[in-house]
Amino acid sequence: MLVVFVYLIDPVVTKYNWTLGKSILWDIFIASSIGVANYFYTTIIFNQTLEFKYVLVFIWTAILVGSIPVTIRYIITFNRIYKTALKEASIPTEEVIWQNEILIMAGNPKNEFSINPRNIVYLSSNDNYVTIVTFKADTVKKTHLRGTLRAAEEELKRNSSFIRCHKSYIINAGIC
Repeated sequence: MLVVFVYLIDPVVTKYNWTLGKSILWDIFIASSIGVANYFYTTIIFNQTLEFKYVLVFIWTAILVGSIPVTIRYIITFNRIYKTALKEASIPTEEVIWQNEILIMAGNPKNEFSINPRNIVYLSSNDNYVTIVTFKADTVKKTHLRGTLRAAEEELKRNSSFIRCHKSYIINAGIC
C-alpha cells in the first residue's frame, strides 16, 4: 500500500498549499489504507472470514503504530521549513559608517553645532527650529538650532544610521 501511495497517488496529489492539518489527514488516510490492506492480507493468509469490526481494529492499529514515526517526521520537516524561513527573512546587518564629528547648521550658516553622531538620539522639527537631543555620560541634552529638518537631514546623510521616521523626526537607529 505504501508503494501504491508513494509512486501512484502521491505524484498526482498537489501538496503546494497544504497545512499541517491537511498533512495529518493525508497520513491518517494512508495509515487507514495500510490497515485495510493488512486486514485483507491476514484474512487471505490465515483463511478467516471477513468481519467489519476486525477491519476497524486493523485500521486503528495502523493509525496508532504509524503516529509515532509520522509525528517525528512532522517535527523534523516543519523545523527545517522554519529554519529556512528564518534565514530567508533575516535582514543582513549593515555596518554603520560613523564620522568622528559632524557640523550641523540646519540650513542656517549662523548655526554651527559640532557633535559626534554616536551621541545623537534624535532630531525633531518645531516650526523653524530643529531640536537635537543628545545623550552623553548619562545626561540628556537638548540643543535648538534655527533651520529646517530637511537641511539637517542632508548633513546627516553620510551616516547610515539616521532614519527619517516621521515628517518631524529623524532618529538614530544605530544606538537602539
